[in-house]
Amino acid sequence: RVMGLIEDIEESMDEVLLTSTIEACIRIKQLDRLSELMRRHKQKGGLRNLAAPAYGSMIKAYGQAGNMVRVHELWLEMGELGVNPTAITLGCMTEAMVMNGQADEALELVRTQFDSKERRGCINTVIYSTLLKGFAVSRRMDKVMAVYEEMRGKGISCNTITYNTLL
Repeated sequence: RVMGLIEDIEESMDEVLLTSTIEACIRIKQLDRLSELMRRHKQKGGLRNLAAPAYGSMIKAYGQAGNMVRVHELWLEMGELGVNPTAITLGCMTEAMVMNGQADEALELVRTQFDSKERRGCINTVIYSTLLKGFAVSRRMDKVMAVYEEMRGKGISCNTITYNTLL
């Protein structure tokens, strides 16, 4: 019933209502409904008030569903709208890519973000550990060691997950 009321709203939603609706669609695993909501909201010009955490939630949900086309669309949309990723948003993107067999592409994304002065601070231990895990699961030990060396070279600290992955 609530989603019916949301669908009947004529004007663009504010950030709080939109974010709450996004989270509700994700929790009830209604990604088709979420896609339709976002399409309608975009037509009304309302995506400008959407923040990085909401994008992170959507990227994570679509990644878990294996919908990498939508994951990449959301990432590009963020860039087009000038929404800078947070460490968590970048972590969600990295995880989505790694869990869907795109570890090499995820590594390139992380490198690109690191090369950007304003985004370098988003790169952290969790993101690199995710990359390591992705290469370890696919038994690409050469990449595991290369990424580990890169991590250390960039001054990213290691944690228990990092070391367990290396074992």
